[in-house]
Amino acid sequence: MESIETNVDKTVSKLEGQLESWAAKLNELVAKVEVAGEETKIDARKHLDEMKVKLAVARSRLDEAKTAGRDRWDKFKAGVEASWKELESAFNARIFDWYGQAERVAAIGQCTAGTYHVQEDYSIVEFEPAQQGMVEIVGTQLRNLVMPLLRYRTYDYVVPLAADVPCSCGSHFRSIDHIVGRYYDYLITPEGYHIAITAHIPVGVDNLIEAQFHQERQGEVTVKVVTNGRFGPADAHRLVENVREHTSPHMKVRVEEVPNIPRGPNGKFINIVNRMSAGPLMTAQPEAA
Repeated sequence: MESIETNVDKTVSKLEGQLESWAAKLNELVAKVEVAGEETKIDARKHLDEMKVKLAVARSRLDEAKTAGRDRWDKFKAGVEASWKELESAFNARIFDWYGQAERVAAIGQCTAGTYHVQEDYSIVEFEPAQQGMVEIVGTQLRNLVMPLLRYRTYDYVVPLAADVPCSCGSHFRSIDHIVGRYYDYLITPEGYHIAITAHIPVGVDNLIEAQFHQERQGEVTVKVVTNGRFGPADAHRLVENVREHTSPHMKVRVEEVPNIPRGPNGKFINIVNRMSAGPLMTAQPEAA
C-alpha cells in the first residue's frame, strides 16, 4: 500500500502535467483567434480571457497546496479539485493524460476508464525491470526513416499493472498503474514535493544562455548558469525569484556562473542534477565546470 506522501506527490505531479497541457492548448487557441475576423476576435477574446483567469486561479491553488505541506493537503485539495472542474467546463472537454517523448519511441495514453495503456500500435515497447516494482521503458520506432531508433533506453520509469487484469474499456493493450517519469531528475522542496520540470523557470531572465539546477540537500538548490557576460545582480535576483515562485517560497537558492555546462552521456542537456541519495535509480550526472 502506498503512503499518503507518495499519493500526494503523484497527485501534484499529475495536476502539474494537466496545467501544462491546458496552458499549451490555450496558447494554440489564442494564436488561432489572432487570424480570425474582427467580430469573431471580440467574442473569442472575452472567452479566452475568462479561461486565462480560471487557469491562473488553478495554478495559484495548486501552488498553495504544494507549499502548505502534506499535513494540510486535505484542506487545500477541495479548492484544487473545484478549479479543475471549472477548467474542464471552460475547455468543454474531459482531459486525458498522455505520455510521450521527443524521440517518439513510446506512447502511453489514458482511456475513458481512466487507465493508462501502452499504445502498442505506435511502437515496440519493452519493459526493463528496475527497483521497487518499476520498469524502464525501452522503445523501438521505425517511423522516422532518417533516424530509426532501436531499443532506445528512455530512462523513464512506470509501474505496470498485472497482465491478467482486464480494463473495463475493452482494450487489450498493456496497462500501467502510474507513470513515475525520470526517477532522478527532480528538485525536492522544503515541504517535500518533487519538482521535475524547470525549463520554464529561467524565462524572462536577461543575459542568460543556459541554466542547470543542482541539489545536494532538500530545500536548497544551486543554479549554475552560462551567461553572455552581462549577467548582473538584477538578473540573478530575478532568477532566484523565479525559482521560488515555481518551487517553494522557502527554497534556498544560490546562483553560480560557470563557463560551460557539460551534456549527459547521450549528448543531451540535463536540466537537473540531483546528488541526494533519494533512491536506487538515481543516475550520476556530469558536473558543470
